[in-house]
Amino acid sequence: MLVLVIAIIASLIPSLLLYKYLRDLKKEDGEYTKNCRNILIRGILCCIGVFILDLILVIAWNALDLDVSPLLQKIFRTFVIYAFVEELVKFLHVRRVITKDCGQISWMDCIAYFGIVGIGFQIIETVTQAFTSSMGQLLVKGITMGHPSYGMMMGYFIGRSYRTGNRTDAWTGFLLPFFLHGLYDLSLSEEFLAINDNLVFVPFILIAIEVVVLIKLILFVRKHKDDPEYTEPV
Repeated sequence: MLVLVIAIIASLIPSLLLYKYLRDLKKEDGEYTKNCRNILIRGILCCIGVFILDLILVIAWNALDLDVSPLLQKIFRTFVIYAFVEELVKFLHVRRVITKDCGQISWMDCIAYFGIVGIGFQIIETVTQAFTSSMGQLLVKGITMGHPSYGMMMGYFIGRSYRTGNRTDAWTGFLLPFFLHGLYDLSLSEEFLAINDNLVFVPFILIAIEVVVLIKLILFVRKHKDDPEYTEPV
């Protein structure tokens, strides 16, 4: 049990450090730091909305009783029941905060807020999956920070859409993380690997993409954290 607790704590450290960094971008802004705490809690509470929507979709899918292949069933589960629902619920939670502070949100705020909601969801997912995952799996998930990566990616494009008024950026901000998330979940399934033995490398490629995107976005934030183009309200 002690080893499990240590593994959980170790896997959460990268996400918590990222949260502290994003929260401290505007330490002097009380409203911003309050929003960061609020969104972190919302990210943790996302599990409730995800559970309810997942349950509804599973019941609806089973009620249809479709005669489809195991691969198509797995695609529906990974892309719709898992990836789409999780990204949608996280998006709606942050959108609620952004709408409330309409006119005061910057491009950088969007990146931070969406990243933080991903951190909150990563925390609850790590704890709930700890009893069904190995220590190695927990540490890999903790280091790669999939949900924070998807969140910051979403925030980058949605923040840019506010700045440019381009709806394509907003759609990209939702669809790109959703696609990568769904493909990653699918790539871990037996049904996907059964297509071809060479596909075993796909999840490693997707993990590398997540890590590279996360690092590039953190460097982007670090470079432009004092740049008015990115920090002034849009």
